[in-house]
Amino acid sequence: MRSSWPVLVSGEQLKTAFALDAVLNEVMFVSGPLIVSGLMPFASPNAAVVFAACSTTAGVLLLLTVSLPAPTGERAERHFLGPLSHGQVRVLLGIVVCDTVAYGGMVVAIAAPAGGDGSGGSSGVLLSVLSLGAVISALIYGARERKGRPGLQLALYHAASAALLVISAQVSHLVWAGLVLLLVGMVGGRRDTLHQVVLGEAAPEEYRTEAFAWMSTFMWGGYALGSSLSGQLVGADDGSHTWAFAAAAAAAALAAVVSLLVRPAPATTGVAEQASAGEDQREIL
Repeated sequence: MRSSWPVLVSGEQLKTAFALDAVLNEVMFVSGPLIVSGLMPFASPNAAVVFAACSTTAGVLLLLTVSLPAPTGERAERHFLGPLSHGQVRVLLGIVVCDTVAYGGMVVAIAAPAGGDGSGGSSGVLLSVLSLGAVISALIYGARERKGRPGLQLALYHAASAALLVISAQVSHLVWAGLVLLLVGMVGGRRDTLHQVVLGEAAPEEYRTEAFAWMSTFMWGGYALGSSLSGQLVGADDGSHTWAFAAAAAAAALAAVVSLLVRPAPATTGVAEQASAGEDQREIL
């Protein structure tokens, strides 16, 4: 689905499309568990599984209705590593791992202050606040013109996330924790949108679908690693969230450093326009 956006829209609309994609992902992560929780008092767990299957089927059928243009021109000879043969794609996937290690660790760590406050169910509220921040920031970012170097922007967003996660490690009151996590989400929505845009620009057209598939693989791998590490740290620290948040902050800080290796996409449009102008001048002469 993500690889289809650059085919359907272009220019600044592409950034808006990726922002909408990020918003919908956040909404799904929040609404899915809420729907399942709503079904539990009235139906068996099997009903939730059936609902998930129906949702997936409906999504696939909608995807089949999208008409995409057939590829044109001759395809270049495939490298056996596919998109992984391109340095910028590898850099961006490395950032994805660091980012999702931080996110997976943060999700587990969020449950610790909620449980310590005597209201374990409030962890769901904190996660909803986190997603709300991401939804708001992604919508705002998608509606504005993109400026500046993407690598530097990604580095700043990840550095801000790391700083906020360090603050989260020191916060135990739920109200303050919710405020900090809202800010984490506000940073995350912009960061995730920009990351998708940059990956779509960096991946060669013939490898774009595969590059986004690798992105999903690296995301879930990082999420699993971060969740496992955070769970071990919370258990070893008698249920405290301090070290779990600290580890998530360290992963975000590493993502900030790696982001400095991201280079802007080649300005192919500008080169083409210059070449066209040169041809027009030659015709006039």
